[in-house]
Amino acid sequence: MGMGDALGPLASKAFPGISSPVLRGAITQGIVGTGVGAVGGGIGAEMNGGNFWQGAGQGAIWGAGIGFATGAYGGCQNARAYGFDPWTGKSIRKDIKLISINDNRTIRTEPSDLSE
Repeated sequence: MGMGDALGPLASKAFPGISSPVLRGAITQGIVGTGVGAVGGGIGAEMNGGNFWQGAGQGAIWGAGIGFATGAYGGCQNARAYGFDPWTGKSIRKDIKLISINDNRTIRTEPSDLSE
């Protein structure tokens, strides 16, 4: 299990009130990127004879930026794929009836008639 696998669910649960898929993805992946970048940068600096903390700082900055950008992009793509507004998180599809959203933010739907 990688560091990103461990941090992802924790970061995602830390902000349950954020309904925007773009903002949620950016924050979650930004946090994960910061942690992974800091560890990788620190270890890389140490292996090359540099200062661990200086490398960790640089790695955290790069990791946060890359995580923020890729998280925002992924959140936008997922929202569009599942019929949600990327900024509000509200359904933009008129052809499905939303039944419930659980704590994991998954959606359960059911057709309104047999033709759907």
